[in-house]
Formats: sequence, structure tokens, C-alpha cells
Amino acid sequence: MRNVSVVAVLVLACGYVSSDIFYSVSAQEFGIILRNGRLVGTAMPGPGWKLPFVDSVVSISMQENITNGILSRLEKRILM
Repeated sequence: MRNVSVVAVLVLACGYVSSDIFYSVSAQEFGIILRNGRLVGTAMPGPGWKLPFVDSVVSISMQENITNGILSRLEKRILM
């Protein structure tokens, strides 16, 4: 019975980590990849992967006007 609970915990832990590895950016957006809050790259539309718990991806709409506060929106997301 103990082996079953150990396996169940391992399966749940692997599922939790793997859900944080993959991301998807929609066709109308591009992504900015942040590692511990520092810009490390961009992500084009489509699926991708990142380091779990270290990297985060912020999606920015390509349809928004760049001069219309997109930088302030990005700064707000980084500070959160």
C-alpha cells in the first residue's frame, strides 16, 4: 500500500512540473521570456518550452499600438 502512495505522489509531482514547462503564444501575440524577472528573449507565436519555476512568458498583443502604453503594461506585469 505504501508503494502505491509513493507512486501517486510522484505522478502528481511530475504532472505539476510538466504543466509549467510548456507554453503557447497565440497567433495575434508575441511573447517575452523573463528569467527571474530579467528579459532573456522573445517567443514567436506557437508552442514552446521554458524552465519551470525560473522562466515566465508574458504575452503582448501585436494589435495594440506600441506607443499606447505597452511598455508600462509590461513593467506592471514584471513587477507583479
